[in-house]
Amino acid sequence: MFNTKKILVVGDIMLDSYYIGEVQRISPEAPVPVLLKKSEKQVLGGGANVAVNLKAANQEVKIISVIGKDFAGRQIKKIMEEMDFDISSIIEDKSIKTTEKIRMIGNADQQLLRVDVEEIVLMQEDLEEKLISEVKKYITRTDIVVLSDYCKGVLSSSSTHKIIKIANKYKKQVLVDVKDKNINKYKGAFLIKPNLKELQELSGRTVRTQEEIIETSKFLIKKVDVDNILVTQGSEGMTLVSENEYKHYKASKVEVFDVTGAGDTSISYLA
Repeated sequence: MFNTKKILVVGDIMLDSYYIGEVQRISPEAPVPVLLKKSEKQVLGGGANVAVNLKAANQEVKIISVIGKDFAGRQIKKIMEEMDFDISSIIEDKSIKTTEKIRMIGNADQQLLRVDVEEIVLMQEDLEEKLISEVKKYITRTDIVVLSDYCKGVLSSSSTHKIIKIANKYKKQVLVDVKDKNINKYKGAFLIKPNLKELQELSGRTVRTQEEIIETSKFLIKKVDVDNILVTQGSEGMTLVSENEYKHYKASKVEVFDVTGAGDTSISYLA
């Protein structure tokens, strides 16, 4: 059981749609499997999935994001309301297209295909001002801030810098699930969480060994003034590095068919 915290989640949220069925034949039109759909479901993705994980851990969650005035956006709000989330800080705007990830699931829960429906555009200045205004409104009522960056437009370099600056002003730790290759975007955060591939992209270095993970992480810590870097390594566990120390955590190996949302889960329970 975890102590209850007030956690502010800011970032990209999206709709994850699943079409589930069976494959019994190959299409006569092309050498591809035909999925006979049996059911479908829609769940929250991105930063909204982080919020779902936090709620499951009995945390008090406030989520701030921007979505479009479209079908996927309406579905996100509907699901969040059904789960008793406060959606008053979910900003809707017709200039934004809500991201939807559609997955086709076949026999033995195997993913056959993913279709992404999205249009990534930079937020207009007035939208960024609304986003930052919501952060300012809730920062003093927050214990910790989680930034869920999927590079879909909500966390631009400008908005990310502003949020981290506001959080630091009020001495609130910022944990960032990173996707952007621009490491300077996260300057001043308490912790960033890249996977091994993202660590290489952020540093421009080849990283293979545990020693290289530690060395590269310390290099980035000094470069962008972050306190900690947590490098997730799949079945090899994760390594937490600060300026003067490090620790490796082994993973418990289990058989899985779909790793969707693994990063969201790890940042949630870390928070």
